Order: sequence, then C-alpha cells, then structure tokens
Amino acid sequence: MSIISKKELSKFIFGAISIIEEDGWIRFSRFTEKQGVWLEQHGFPRDRYSTSGMRLEFLTCGGQISFEYQSEQSSNGNVAIFGMEITVNGIPAYHIYKEELPISDRIYFEIPKHCDYVHVAVYFPLRATLRIKNVVMPEDSKAVNKELKILTLGDSITAGAVCRHSNHCYVNMIADKLNAQLINQGVGGACFSPDFLEELQFRPDIVTVAYGVNDFFANSLFTETPCKFFKKLNALYPNSKIFCLLPIWCENPKIIDGKTLDMGRQYIKEIAEKYQNISVIDCVNFVPHLAEFYWDDVNLHPNDLGFLYYGNHLYKRLTELL
Repeated sequence: MSIISKKELSKFIFGAISIIEEDGWIRFSRFTEKQGVWLEQHGFPRDRYSTSGMRLEFLTCGGQISFEYQSEQSSNGNVAIFGMEITVNGIPAYHIYKEELPISDRIYFEIPKHCDYVHVAVYFPLRATLRIKNVVMPEDSKAVNKELKILTLGDSITAGAVCRHSNHCYVNMIADKLNAQLINQGVGGACFSPDFLEELQFRPDIVTVAYGVNDFFANSLFTETPCKFFKKLNALYPNSKIFCLLPIWCENPKIIDGKTLDMGRQYIKEIAEKYQNISVIDCVNFVPHLAEFYWDDVNLHPNDLGFLYYGNHLYKRLTELL
C-alpha cells in the first residue's frame, strides 16, 4: 500500500465542490469561491472549509485506510465538536469524537478481508474544518457509483449541529438511503439569503431548503427576503425537485411583534407553494417534543437520537413525494 495523490483521492471524495492542496495538506470546500467570500463578509468565515456532508467512500475487499489530519472549530458558536465515523456496509466500525479543538492526529483502520467487495465510508466532521495528508487506501479500492444528486440548504441543523456521529445528521442519512451524491451547504446561524445562492456545476436532482428559525428570532422572517430567495432558487434550478422543509419543533414560546414561529411556518409554506416544482414538507413532528431528543436546554438542536428520528421521517416523506 502507498500514499495516494490528490488526483487519485478525488475519485473517492463526495460532498466537496473543490479540493485544495497546500504544503502537502489537502483541504475541502463545499462552497464556490463566490459563496466563500459571501460567508466571510456575512460573519461566517470559519464555515468556509467545514466538511459537513463530506465523506471518503469506496469499495474494497479489505486493507488499510489511514491518514494524518488537522482540525479546527468551524462554527461561530462556543461549541467545538469533532467527530468522524467509518462504516463497513453501513455498519459503524470506527468512531472518534472530541470537543477540544484544534487537534492534530492520525487515523488508522484495518478493514477486515472479505471474499467480495464491501462498501466503506469515512464520514468527515460536521462542525469542524479538516485537512488531511499521507492518505493510504487499499490497492483494490474502487469508486462508488452515485447517479442521484442532492443539494441541501439550511442552518445549523442542516449543518449537523450537534451530532456526535457524523453519519446520524439528517442530510447524511438521506444521502445514504438514496445512494446520492450530496453537497451540504448548511451553515450555523444562516437565514434566507438570496445573495448566497449561486448556480453550481453540480446540477442537483433534489434540493432541500431548511431555514426559518434564525429568521424568526432575528425578526426578519416576515419580509420579502424569503420570497426573493425562493424566486431565485426556482430560477436557478427549474428542473430540480425542490423540497421546502418547515422548521422542526423547538420549545420556545417567544412572540415577536405579535407573531409566533407557527405563524412563520405558515408564511414560508404559502411562499413556497406558489411554485410548481416546490413541495412543502411539514417537519414539526419529525423529532419528538421531548427534551431527551435535543442537545440544548431550549430544545432547539436535535441530539443524535433526535436526528435519527428526523432523518427517518424525512426519508419516508421524500420517497412518498418523489
């Protein structure tokens, strides 16, 4: 087994729009250059190189997977979370989780020998950046064929906050269940922002949109901004099937200018339903309304168990509508 090049590695990386090599290290971006500038200008500089929704994925009959890595916090919040998983034929076989960043370390995993090819996925961190080098993979590694393409847009929940296991976030679950290529452009703290949208060379068959909570708390939801967002999104991807995911339940009785989050869900629904290729999915009951399914005290961000409920309910609804 030998160290593979960036060019060879790119055959097995899913979820990245660009792969950059600097001083021997390889890093990844799920945003275009223009979107990266937008993130920096709007207070999200650390998210530019976070690896939510990315994975190293291949087929092999067994052997070694290893690489050195460096990681830094990518979220603007005070929660630093680093988690990576390795699954073999969908079964978890390796897990690392740390809350103190930055870190520098090495992953080594020996894939058991098999008579036939098995599917291996290395899920990259959700709320952290990642740089890797000296990547070693089994010599018989083959690329995975994925014909369906999904683009996911949204806030911290779409970005995967606050999953300990990267494969549990709902976007990774949907991509796995549909065997689809995924570009996840969820950003913690993000709102409906038409200027962020840009036509990608990655032409998605499916687009999911999950904003609204941050807009509501910022008192910017009941404006023309969501209208402009959906108008531009529809123009960019007229041949894609677009799904508007209404915000999940959160325990916050806050009323802003006489309006509630339930009223916000209805407002988003009415805007999205104006477009023929946009279907609205009400996600309010996808995560149980109980504290043990959430990570934070305000019951806003699902924990791993909550994400499993979210992903499974969403997958069922998507397959009904596709």
